[in-house]
Amino acid sequence: MKDPRTPGEQNSHPSDGDGKKNATETALDKQLAETKEKRDGVLEELKQMIEKYTQLHTQLRRQERTLSIQANQHMKGIRAMETQLKAIHDYLTRCKDMHAKMLSSITQPSWAISHHYHMTSIEHTMGHTQPHILEVGDMIRGHLHIYAMSNCTTQYRKQAELHLRKANADRVKAAEKVKQVYAKLRKVRTSIINTHEVLNKATKTVGSHRLELGGGGGGAKAGGKAAP
Repeated sequence: MKDPRTPGEQNSHPSDGDGKKNATETALDKQLAETKEKRDGVLEELKQMIEKYTQLHTQLRRQERTLSIQANQHMKGIRAMETQLKAIHDYLTRCKDMHAKMLSSITQPSWAISHHYHMTSIEHTMGHTQPHILEVGDMIRGHLHIYAMSNCTTQYRKQAELHLRKANADRVKAAEKVKQVYAKLRKVRTSIINTHEVLNKATKTVGSHRLELGGGGGGAKAGGKAAP
């Protein structure tokens, strides 16, 4: 019986086809290993970056809480200062209004009238010099005591004005501190948003790489085994 194969097929050995198949599978496995190694390196870098930014994100969150507490404390201090300022301002306003009202009620001033001498003494102790005020007080019984009371009233009022100026200065300083704290807080919150975006992108990239690695590896390996 005649052999139906061609002369070339008759001379070929079965082991030649197996060798080509093995060589193809070896090349595919090598290519897959190299691709896997590169992707593993990328994944490792991404993991390190995620860990780094996670720590930074945690630190920024702590800093945000600290700055928020500081801002709230400063705001409470400012509100307390404003309450104190209002009380002092209202007191001085009442003093000025009462002083102006009592002065306007005097139409015919007389040293002998205690009320008139009292108002004149207040004017003198406030810096509006009244000639012979002490001599008159020495001459009229009880008037020096009135002068002393007027001086105490004026000194108390001057102290209140001094406290008002100091409280205003302290409030300005406190307001400046609040501005600085809120400026830092805005920067920290901006950094938190940025780190959060970086973490989201990195996490999505890691997930996509893992999916590609799983799908691509299985497909390549399956293709290699199915090759004739």
